[in-house]
Amino acid sequence: MDSRVFFERFVLGLFLILMLFVSVFFLGKHFLRSSNDFTREIRPVMGSYMTITAYFSDQKYLKKSIDEAFDEIKQVENIMSPFIETSELSILNKAAKPGRYKVSDHVWNVLLISDRLNKETEGAFDVTIQPLYNLWKMAEARNKIPTDEELRNTLKSIGWDKIVLHHRSKEIEFTVPDMQLTFGGIASGYAIDIIVNSFRESGIKNFLIDEGGDIFCSGQPGTRALWRIGVKDPLNKSRVFKVLEFKDMAVVTSGNYERYYKIGDSSYSQIFSPKTGLPVKQTVATTVIANDTITADGWSTSLMVLGVDRGIEILKNRKDMHALIISSDNGKLTIKSTPGFSNYEKKDVQ
Repeated sequence: MDSRVFFERFVLGLFLILMLFVSVFFLGKHFLRSSNDFTREIRPVMGSYMTITAYFSDQKYLKKSIDEAFDEIKQVENIMSPFIETSELSILNKAAKPGRYKVSDHVWNVLLISDRLNKETEGAFDVTIQPLYNLWKMAEARNKIPTDEELRNTLKSIGWDKIVLHHRSKEIEFTVPDMQLTFGGIASGYAIDIIVNSFRESGIKNFLIDEGGDIFCSGQPGTRALWRIGVKDPLNKSRVFKVLEFKDMAVVTSGNYERYYKIGDSSYSQIFSPKTGLPVKQTVATTVIANDTITADGWSTSLMVLGVDRGIEILKNRKDMHALIISSDNGKLTIKSTPGFSNYEKKDVQ
């Protein structure tokens, strides 16, 4: 081999090694950024605050996706909020009853899920209980609990069996007077699931969305394999009761201590039994892990109504959902969970 050929091959080899080094450097930098660079946004939505934490290599693209997500949630809020007079929900609630009304795709989707949850929970989940909120709010204002007669009259306007869904036309029919809807039990979960689908379609895989305690975790947080979520002690909210570890699932906690009516010297939960019209007493808190947020959201409220024994009995054979239920009887706590719940508990929590 003459010196010229040797020199050319030497230069070519040196060039290839240099190119390999540059490629490894930039690829390594890219993967390092995609695992460690994150953005966190906290904004007021739906009467609470939503926190989005996401990891992605292109921060400009991520920021744009988060802005678009919040815009989409605002649209859902404008449709489903009971506090916006022009929302579709407010207009439906003011409409004449009995009556049949066309609804938007968002409302229709929530109604279909409400129908499924009502059947699965033996009627414990019921979006027609808005008249109970109205009654107990009035009772708080006058500082006197509702009478038996007031409860009986209000219950006449409550019941998912009094609703007819017309699938071909996407219409809801109210069959008795004075019916009203509330989506407070699943609106947050529905909104979060919209963002989850949007992010995944955009190629964003590693993120956490938290809206008032309704949480969905996707992928992984930086270099750690699983997300960690603390569940607060229902009797001491400054203390973490359990730490859960998981990914690509939702977790929602409900409690009778979160929102309540104050009447006289007593506090009454804002979670009601659709059958009796009375606030939940014995069930203190529930935590549900599920594949999507709207299911976890609806079930966490429903288990408050069903109680420990019936709730665990219904869910014990389900593999797609796991729950923990805490109840109190004369100050004595009872804590039970479905068989698979412990698989998500971090064991070495102090």
